[in-house]
Amino acid sequence: MNKQSLTKIAGAADVIMKIFQVMSIVAAAVCAVFIPLTLIFGEKVIADASNLSIGSVILHLNGDMTDYLDIPSIKLYILLTLVIGIVFSIALWYFIKVLRRILAPMKEGNPFELGVSDNIRRLAWTALAVGIIDAVGNVVSSVFELRAYDLKAIFSNPAIASFDLKPDLNVWPTVIMVVVLFLLSAVFKYGEMLQTESDETL
Repeated sequence: MNKQSLTKIAGAADVIMKIFQVMSIVAAAVCAVFIPLTLIFGEKVIADASNLSIGSVILHLNGDMTDYLDIPSIKLYILLTLVIGIVFSIALWYFIKVLRRILAPMKEGNPFELGVSDNIRRLAWTALAVGIIDAVGNVVSSVFELRAYDLKAIFSNPAIASFDLKPDLNVWPTVIMVVVLFLLSAVFKYGEMLQTESDETL
């Protein structure tokens, strides 16, 4: 890839990342707005609902939600989901901010400028933190979700003996991403060293 192509691609990528960065701020703001709304109007909205979503399954219930739900627990579940949404949006904003720092020298045609490898390492640590937050949030929200539903009333069938909680903890995509980013950081660190030596020689 020549310098002109690198500059064009990096410039286009930076524009796209800027849009995603704005979207992450909007997402955090929307979640923040819904927190007080849930505290004030949550019970009425939940009670008036007639559908219950469990994973990919949507149940159409007779009566209202008060017959099948522990309203305080479901409010806590909704609030927890909103807080996790805010944390994710902030983490995404920071991730994109660091990524745009990496793209900045590339837009000038200098991919191995000093500091790029450090920023890639920051991306790796951020991805690891987000992965841990995702795993913990998934377990905690699953516990609250299970406590909120009166599953015995919903699935009143003698064939069902009990219910168990099995959170989905697929951490491998996060692990692979973190390892790849640390490897890229090492590669760019070596490239920075070669670039510095070349500049000193010239």
